[in-house]
Amino acid sequence: MNTTDYFLSLIETDKRSKSGWYNIVCPCCGCDSNKRSGSFLATDTGGFRYKCHAHSCPYSTATGWEPYSPVSQRVFDLYELLGGDTTDLVDPPFYEDMVATIGFAAGGSDAEGGCFAAGAAV
Repeated sequence: MNTTDYFLSLIETDKRSKSGWYNIVCPCCGCDSNKRSGSFLATDTGGFRYKCHAHSCPYSTATGWEPYSPVSQRVFDLYELLGGDTTDLVDPPFYEDMVATIGFAAGGSDAEGGCFAAGAAV
């Protein structure tokens, strides 16, 4: 599983808009559950985008992830707010695949608390 798969496993709806967005209750601001202001999109590239349409929410500025990119602190935080265990996002086979593909560890070594260390800010 990749990061997007882990997020999709926490989305509690199977209803999507015509453009592919899942509309959910935002786990951050707890928006009105009838409005479902949170929107999650799995991209064609295997990544995802998340945005809340409540202007006062910290996630009104979109966040997301793409394969072979580090997992940002906002993505870790969103995953935790959705009820996930952030250690799911620290996947050694994925990390080693990324290092082999791009040739270096993007955030430093694991011993230094690199970009794939749970909760590490990037």
